[in-house]
Amino acid sequence: DNALKIFNYRLLIVGTMHWGALVDGIVWFVENVFSSVIQRNSRYKLFLVGANPSDKIIELKERYADNIVVTGTVEDVSKYYDMCDISIVPMFEGTGTKLKVLESLCRGIPTISTSLAAKDYELTDEVLIANTSDEFQENIFLLEQDAKLRIMLSEKMQNYIDGYYVLNESIIKELQS
Repeated sequence: DNALKIFNYRLLIVGTMHWGALVDGIVWFVENVFSSVIQRNSRYKLFLVGANPSDKIIELKERYADNIVVTGTVEDVSKYYDMCDISIVPMFEGTGTKLKVLESLCRGIPTISTSLAAKDYELTDEVLIANTSDEFQENIFLLEQDAKLRIMLSEKMQNYIDGYYVLNESIIKELQS
């Protein structure tokens, strides 16, 4: 995929921007990872896409005005998945399904996730796992430098989705009976 060959220094976090566990994860990510990433390369931008940004999210945007974009509610997140290079899922707490990992898989965007957020899926090497500041930074810079890795991850994500989330006619008939 030609889009994956070009790296635009854009990171993406999608979600409800007032949900406590996500807000905590974003604050941790910005303070422990992103602040170091932009010291190394100020071209990086972090897009925080989602409804009702909390005061903590607005404060991050004000503190890192040149490098953080907070969208608030958007009609369609597709354009942000298309324009960004890496999806970040910085979840260290919270329960329930981790739809952000699934959404990233479906979009084929190279993804760095905590092991907690990825635990509900039988992933092998479709996403990069990071649980520490160093691991997140290493994976960001690895993806920045390695277009072949970005393309390979995207292909593995597509294969994962094709293999696990296909509703063929026989499955649909079985569900209807």
